[in-house]
Parts: sequence; C-alpha cells; structure tokens
Amino acid sequence: MRLGNDNTYHHLLLSVDALNTIHGGVSEAFYRMEKEDDRYLICVRIPGVDAENVKIEVENNHLNIFYFHTFDHGAEHGITRVPYVIRKVKIPFDVDVHKISATHEGTSYFIALPYNDLAGGYKKNIDIKP
Repeated sequence: MRLGNDNTYHHLLLSVDALNTIHGGVSEAFYRMEKEDDRYLICVRIPGVDAENVKIEVENNHLNIFYFHTFDHGAEHGITRVPYVIRKVKIPFDVDVHKISATHEGTSYFIALPYNDLAGGYKKNIDIKP
C-alpha cells in the first residue's frame, strides 16, 4: 500500500526539518573535503549560525570545526555558551598545519589545508648501527 507520491514525502521531510529548527533544533551542516593540486579544501555550510560564533582550530593532528550556541538566562543568571561540534577532521600527514587558513561567504566556510612540500618526494638512507 502506498501512502503518497514522492513529492508528498519531500514536502513532509522539509516540514519536519523546519519545525525541528523552529522548536530549538538545528539544521544539519554540510561538509565536503576535496583534494586539489596544491591543497585540500574543506567546504562546510552551517545554516543559521552567525560567523562570529563559528570556530576552527587545530589540536594535535585534528582540525575541529564547531560553534557556540548561546543561552541567555536573563540578568539574574547570565549567559551560558555551549559548544556544538560540526566536524572533527584528522589532518592528513601531507598538510602544512602552520599554513591552514579559512574564509567564509555567508553560511559557507572554506578551509584551505596546503600541502607540506617536505612530506612528499623525500628519500634518505638510514644507517643501521650495531
């Protein structure tokens, strides 16, 4: 038995996402990592979050992408900031972590992870000591 056509399901899913957001939920972020000639490029779209709340940081060999959701409890109780992790990415071995940079356009963020020139094409004979 069929309950409806595909268009009905599409509208239902869009309504559920919109109602979830209205009632305090969040829309899911989009994430994609591409390998280019001179770098990796991470594209992240985070709808509904102001750019000043988005944070990108390197911690050891991971890139953390997150934002802070702020709850205002009024003058008596103050403000609480809770981190919401979008993605934790293991940084590939051939990335120069000192040259990672990020830009944004609206709700889209572009994180460039340039290659480390020393990671590829290096060869050395290792002497084995007795």
